[in-house]
Amino acid sequence: MQLSTARSLDRLASVAVVVMAALVISTWLGAFATRGRTMTPVARTSELHRGLKVHIIGLDPSKSRKTVILALGTHCRYCRESLPFYRELMNISSEKASTIQMIAVFQEPEHEIQAFVREASLRGVSTVASTSLAALKVPGTPAILLLDNNGTLIDFAVGKLSKAGESHFRAAILH
Repeated sequence: MQLSTARSLDRLASVAVVVMAALVISTWLGAFATRGRTMTPVARTSELHRGLKVHIIGLDPSKSRKTVILALGTHCRYCRESLPFYRELMNISSEKASTIQMIAVFQEPEHEIQAFVREASLRGVSTVASTSLAALKVPGTPAILLLDNNGTLIDFAVGKLSKAGESHFRAAILH
């Protein structure tokens, strides 16, 4: 009887060790996989909808036919991966400066923003450091918002865009 109880306890201890090891490894892998990403939920996606009036201090959407707002994070992996598309949008914006303006909004400190803008070659885009993503109803970064000349949200996307999503936004901006 004592021998079978000892074996049962030994098996139970072995199972407990394996379960704990699996939990530690999964926690470590989860932390490693999300390192460098900024996708902090700051608003419910349902709050962001077409027709929403967007107000940013210092932004005058009436200066152009359309305004593109990029909500970025200086440590956001998907923001960095999306930079080639954002640079393409900046080229379109600079070619059509009278009809399209581009703005990048961040929540980080000014010195981090300026370093990111320089490193990412985001020349020609206006930056607004003090804008809260929650105030914009943006649930995380990266996000792209397209406004008309009244500041009304025409279209938006949150997260890294697929090639089809990039094509959709390119067409929406040029239309």
